[in-house]
Amino acid sequence: LLLSVAGTGGASIDVAEVTNRLAQLPGDWENFDIAVEAFADILEEAKQKMKEEIEQQQMELNMELDKFSQRWQALRPGREVTDWSVAIVDKIFQDLEEWRKDFSELEQRTSQHAEHCDQFQLPIPKFDGLESLSESISSTESSWAMYKEFATELDEMGKQDWITFR
Repeated sequence: LLLSVAGTGGASIDVAEVTNRLAQLPGDWENFDIAVEAFADILEEAKQKMKEEIEQQQMELNMELDKFSQRWQALRPGREVTDWSVAIVDKIFQDLEEWRKDFSELEQRTSQHAEHCDQFQLPIPKFDGLESLSESISSTESSWAMYKEFATELDEMGKQDWITFR
């Protein structure tokens, strides 16, 4: 077949060289096949190790989420405010921003973990309490945002002359 195809282009083929190459081919092919099988084994081991690491990360994320939730429930800003001074209220708003930042980082890590699980055809994990925690933080933020809006408007009214206001 090789001679018939190569013969049409005017090229000459050394039949002895082709015969030598074909004689070496089974040994080379066998070596190549062994190398591919060894590489496939290495890949399978690495894949299994990564799956184990992903499962470990999922356990760690669940524990971290649980700890964050417990801290939030215990230390939620403004649970029992006795002093409504501007400094105290500003501190509450700063604390809320820090809580939101920390929660956003945790939420981002859980979504990245879900992507990793999807890439390895693992079931996408459900992080218990993530949604309820998000709702709790959002409702607390909205409550304090309402207070902030009230305080801002009250402050604006307080800056007006009472005679002009009247």
